[in-house]
Amino acid sequence: MSNNNLIPHSPNNKAIACLHPLWHAVPPSGAHFNVNESNAEIKLVHLRMNSHLAGFEFCYAIVERLLAKYEQLSFSYYSNQLLMGELDHHPRVNRKKVMRWAKYKKYFKRFTIAEQCYHLALYPIVDTPINNSRSINKILETSLVGCAGVYSDSWNYAQYIQHGTNGLSLNNSVELWIDEISRLIDPPDALQALYQGSVTNFHQLNSHQEQKRFWQQHFVGVV
Repeated sequence: MSNNNLIPHSPNNKAIACLHPLWHAVPPSGAHFNVNESNAEIKLVHLRMNSHLAGFEFCYAIVERLLAKYEQLSFSYYSNQLLMGELDHHPRVNRKKVMRWAKYKKYFKRFTIAEQCYHLALYPIVDTPINNSRSINKILETSLVGCAGVYSDSWNYAQYIQHGTNGLSLNNSVELWIDEISRLIDPPDALQALYQGSVTNFHQLNSHQEQKRFWQQHFVGVV
C-alpha cells in the first residue's frame, strides 16, 4: 500500500508493507519561469480530480481572491464536471478533462514544452478518509508539471515538505494560503526557487533503487 495510514485498517494476519509510487518521467527544466517579465502569466493548478471535492471547496475562495488581485494569474483544474461554481465562467479559469491512467502518464510528456508548464499547485488536504490515504504521488506530480506545491500541514506526508524550500506547508486557513501565495508572486522569482527545491525533493523521493530493493526483498527473494 502507498500510505502508512492504511496499515491499521489492513488484515492483521498479513504481512503489510508500504511502497511509494515511482515515476520514470523527470521534471521539466524550469525554463517556463519568465522572472524578467513583470506581466508574464502565472499558472496555478489543482491536479486532483472528483475525489477531491472537499479540496475544491477550500480552493474556491483562495482562487477567487487571487484572480481578482493579480491580472496575470490563471487557474486550471481537471474534472469532467464543473466544480468551481461561478468561477467556471471566469475567463482565466480552465477546466480540463480527466484521462485514463495510461493516457495520463503519457500526458506528462507535454510538460517538456515550457509554455505548457504550471507555476504553483494547490493541494489542500481537508480531513476526509480518502485524503488521509493519499500517497506521496501528490508531491511527485507537482514537480512533473513544472511547479512546487502548497500542502496542508496536517497531511501525514507533509513531513517531506520543507516550508519555503521545496513547497509550502500550511494549516487550512484561507487567509494564510492567500498571504503565503501572494508572497511568492511578488516577486515571482520566489516561485522559481521553490520549484528548484521541489525538483531536488522529487529525485530524493522518486528512488528507483528503493523500488528495486522492495521488489527484491518481498518478491524475488521469496520465490
